Amino acid sequence: MDIQIILQQMLMLFAMMVTGYFIWKKEWFDENAYQKLSKVVVNILNPLLVVNGVLGKDSGGDVFLLLQNLGFVAFFYLLLTAASFVMVWVLRPQKAQRRLYRLMAIFPNVGFMGIPVITSLYGAECMIYIVFYMLGYNLLLYTYGLFLAKKAAEDAVCAATAFEAGGNPGIGKAPVARGQAWADMALEAG
Repeated sequence: MDIQIILQQMLMLFAMMVTGYFIWKKEWFDENAYQKLSKVVVNILNPLLVVNGVLGKDSGGDVFLLLQNLGFVAFFYLLLTAASFVMVWVLRPQKAQRRLYRLMAIFPNVGFMGIPVITSLYGAECMIYIVFYMLGYNLLLYTYGLFLAKKAAEDAVCAATAFEAGGNPGIGKAPVARGQAWADMALEAG
């Protein structure tokens, strides 16, 4: 790993965050515009980033590595879920905020920030392995994560902040990308 590559990526991501903060501070957008931008990122750009990452890429054809990675994904999210309970026990937040703390501990930003960092370090051919983490993230966030968020809103007696449950293109695109990679491997093997 080249530390210079990591620093460049982190600096670029930091510059994006500072730019976003500046735009927010200057009030260039209203709340409605922020919500629409979020919808575009979550429902269109992130899924396209994942699909683009695996289309036409050689995954190496090793099914064992893909299955092993799937096991690592399951272990990763089980570990984060267990760690979220420990974090709440150690930090002892107010009862109304415990589920929010767990939500933050279980769901790191593996997509929008993680994908550019990992691909710059390991190359585009590793994208198929990232897709598994995105799939796990999307499946858990839009099921268990929404459950935690709704319960946290109920705990805080703040129904206005409850999230709407529903489908998300991220849930649909990750399996499509994984299926495309497996189809490419089958064609290469055959």
